[in-house]
Amino acid sequence: MGRLGRAGWFYVRTASEGWAPWWEQGNEHRFLLSRILFWVEFHFFGDLKFLLAMNVVLLLAISGVFSLLIRRSGMAQEGAVSPGALTLFIAGAAFSWMQQENLRWEVASQIYLAHLLPLLAFYWMARYCQTGRGGFFKAALVGGFLSIATMANGVATLPMLVLWALLYRLPARQILLTGFVSALAIWAYFHGYTSPHWARSPPGYWLERPVDVIQFLFAYFGAPFFHLTGSVNLAVGTGVFFVMTSAIGVIGTIARSVRLRRPGDPMLVAIAFFLVYVCASGLAAALSRAHIGLPEAFASRYATSTLLGWLALLLLAYAHRPLTRPWARWAFALPVFVAAGLLLNYSDPRPIVRTRQPLGHEIEGMNCLGEGIDIPDEILDVAGVLTTLCAICNRRGRFLDDG
Repeated sequence: MGRLGRAGWFYVRTASEGWAPWWEQGNEHRFLLSRILFWVEFHFFGDLKFLLAMNVVLLLAISGVFSLLIRRSGMAQEGAVSPGALTLFIAGAAFSWMQQENLRWEVASQIYLAHLLPLLAFYWMARYCQTGRGGFFKAALVGGFLSIATMANGVATLPMLVLWALLYRLPARQILLTGFVSALAIWAYFHGYTSPHWARSPPGYWLERPVDVIQFLFAYFGAPFFHLTGSVNLAVGTGVFFVMTSAIGVIGTIARSVRLRRPGDPMLVAIAFFLVYVCASGLAAALSRAHIGLPEAFASRYATSTLLGWLALLLLAYAHRPLTRPWARWAFALPVFVAAGLLLNYSDPRPIVRTRQPLGHEIEGMNCLGEGIDIPDEILDVAGVLTTLCAICNRRGRFLDDG
């Protein structure tokens, strides 16, 4: 019965509370777009297979956007590895089983949407810089605005587009419009917002224990190597490497691209901005979850973000390899395919532990991605919730089988 969880409870509430549940907080997030998928699932299907299928569709879409970035950038023209091979590598790594908790969790769509929409927004802004076509600029603003309806991470997308507009010296009209849409999105997100005490570190924790927060941050970004080897020290060390090389790669890419006489490749800037977005998400996780303990950094649900961050970093490294030296064209190909083999043949060295709580706990808002709402005690009875849900479905001529 616990498989119904948050999605089923949301559907129950929409029948009696109208539009109110759609925009309310789930911990620090607002899952509007995912809730649309929840509603479609229980209104038309009811067996949760649609939500699982959407996880796959969204991951394929993320891989597709990466493929577009590769094919429309300079790396598609002079590469030892073909764009098709790079795309296959990206897709294979993006589906790595180290994120098995998200792939097997029916209501994980918000995690994929929180990366797909910002990536699309950065891609469309890059296309606008390449072509000057206003449609791409408008699409970037729409993608940035919709990002706030995924997870809290998405709030950063539009401010980053404002920074992009300033760095690329876009016309004043575009800069002002981007700033206005960004301010509107931030207001919409935080209007009526309340900070959930159970979903963040105690006030001042990062000042009192900065070493714990920094260690959590490095472990978060090195988590793929923990999943591969089970070594905490290796994970923290590779996390340090990730942060340092990301800083170098992002600063180098943006500095080269905003020069007046050498505008550079906007597609690489899009990848760099996405890498910044992933790093900002990791920092937010460290500031809000470090008090739980270092093992939280290795949670499988975080692996999606860190995997995509590593893929963005690898693409930047590949794009900036020295083309004047023939050996350098191939030097990067070997580690790419070795990494692909490791990711595709991954097996978790630790026993699988279910971290999702049964329905009652999710309703109480104790789950890390739960609804975070106050519910009368009598409603917490699982049988009562299921009875209500089945009654709604039967009234509409449907039978719900949660087995």
